[in-house]
Amino acid sequence: MAAGYIYLMSKKGGKDTKDPNALRSVIASKTIRTKLGRAYDYISTPDFRTEWHMGAVEVAGPAIDHSAVTGELFSEEMKFGGSTWHVDWTVLERQFPTSASTHFAEFVLEGKVRRGDGREQRWVESIRIKGDKNQEAQAVLVEMEVAVSGEGIRADEDGKMLRRSISRGLKDSLKLLRQRIAD
Repeated sequence: MAAGYIYLMSKKGGKDTKDPNALRSVIASKTIRTKLGRAYDYISTPDFRTEWHMGAVEVAGPAIDHSAVTGELFSEEMKFGGSTWHVDWTVLERQFPTSASTHFAEFVLEGKVRRGDGREQRWVESIRIKGDKNQEAQAVLVEMEVAVSGEGIRADEDGKMLRRSISRGLKDSLKLLRQRIAD
């Protein structure tokens, strides 16, 4: 069972804006046959990101071997879209499954991003995991959203290429994630 969608939007309701710092978002989702808790634990553990996340080649930090908690920091080096990216992430918030009746989990990171070409950006990555209310159903919808602000996100060709690269990165991430955690 696999379903997915992707779309682009901006803070201005999808309209192009001249503001170079305007927030731009890319969203992708995929249904994965697994339990909510298993998906959350895997997604929220930074050490696993090299197995599934947007071309991650290295993850470092003082506490990357467990489900990260609010305020924890880690760094990630990624290679995708023809560029190298270095991100210093901070866990902004997390809502983890607390019981068998929980149907939603969320993991939100804020990152200071340095691209290989020297540009700096701010990314907010939100990963929402929605389970079925029927406890016998063992499938979750994983939705990833990356909101980008800073240099190189304008509504010009460079900005479009960036959003396309992130879009491909998210879709590839979700495919790898499904391979890793699907039952």
